[in-house]
Formats: sequence, C-alpha cells, structure tokens
Amino acid sequence: MILKILLTLTLYWIYLVRVRCERKPVDFENNDYYHFRFSEDVDIEDFSRALGFKHYMKLEYLDNQHIFSIEKSVLEDEIKEKIENYFGLEKGRNAIDGFNSDKLFYYEKQKLVKR
Repeated sequence: MILKILLTLTLYWIYLVRVRCERKPVDFENNDYYHFRFSEDVDIEDFSRALGFKHYMKLEYLDNQHIFSIEKSVLEDEIKEKIENYFGLEKGRNAIDGFNSDKLFYYEKQKLVKR
C-alpha cells in the first residue's frame, strides 16, 4: 500500500515537472517579444486582446512584469502607436523621457543575443 502511494506521488511529481512547468518555446524567427512593467490594476487579458499580443509569461521574481509576444509582421511603429493609444500616452514620449501614465511604467522590445 505504501509502495502504491509513493509510486503515485512520484508519477504526479514527474507530471508536474515535465508537463505543467514547461515553458512555451521562444520563437524569435516569427515573433517579437516585449517586456512590460504595469501597475497592479492593468487587466493583462484585456491589454493583450486589445493590442494583439499573446501573454508569454509573468516574471515571477519581479512584481507586475510580463513578457508578451506578437507576430513579426506587425511593425514597431504600429505597436508603439497602439500602446500610446491604449494607455493615453503623449505622442513621442518613450522610456528614456518617462511616461505620463500611472498604469504603464516601462516597456522594451527584447533582442536576441547569440552567444
């Protein structure tokens, strides 16, 4: 009986490690990835639906920071304009100049660094 319980727990642990904890593969050939830092009251699902992003992952070690992916066919200027319109940002302001939003603190396109 104890052996069955141990076997069941071991199989469940393997399931958790192998299936539930696997990340989606990163595809820099077909997608661009963006890192966002939001305030707590931003609805992630609404944001991704409105702008056409797919939520890739939440950065667990950093509060309210997420990685999103979007197809490479969408131009960077279009993405910037969508973000400005969604958050009501002034045109032409960027992370260096500072945002005039209390919901979006930071965003940046991720770059692939080959080693």
